[in-house]
Amino acid sequence: MSLPIGFGFRWSGEAADLPRTQEVMVQRPLMRILAFLNISIDQVCNDPIARSKVACYYRLQKSIDRQMELTELEQQWSGVDSVYCKKR
Repeated sequence: MSLPIGFGFRWSGEAADLPRTQEVMVQRPLMRILAFLNISIDQVCNDPIARSKVACYYRLQKSIDRQMELTELEQQWSGVDSVYCKKR
């Protein structure tokens, strides 16, 4: 069966010939922090208090992400029953 692919062309073949698609999730931690604090980028540029708040939350987010990655790696390396990966 031929499938339409646009511009009047038709493609005949099986779906197995198509390359596998991969979803990529874009992460924007700074935008998420600004939305959480209800602060605009203009306030960050002009207000030193807002700037320090955003910087603290950004460092906290990076620290949490780093710790989560380390925990996942330890689980992959050592297994779930390891001394390093304690169940809580």
